[in-house]
Amino acid sequence: MIYFEKNDLDTAIAYFKKALELNPKNFTTLNSLGCALFAQDKTDEALVYLQQAVTLNPYYRMPYCNIGYIAVTKNLIHFH
Repeated sequence: MIYFEKNDLDTAIAYFKKALELNPKNFTTLNSLGCALFAQDKTDEALVYLQQAVTLNPYYRMPYCNIGYIAVTKNLIHFH
């Protein structure tokens, strides 16, 4: 998360993926990886990880918020 906060996204992504090798069911890491990938404009890949986070823990709210943010930012949904 420190690398993510410093906007060193390549390093952050590498560490998030390494963490998932150790624990592939860590829904918070999946969410963080999705956010980092979206920040690199890798929307499709980001959504895969965010969906995995939701699937593993449907009560964890952050990936829902991030999916919504992506949908609005990428004009996938519109508010009138």
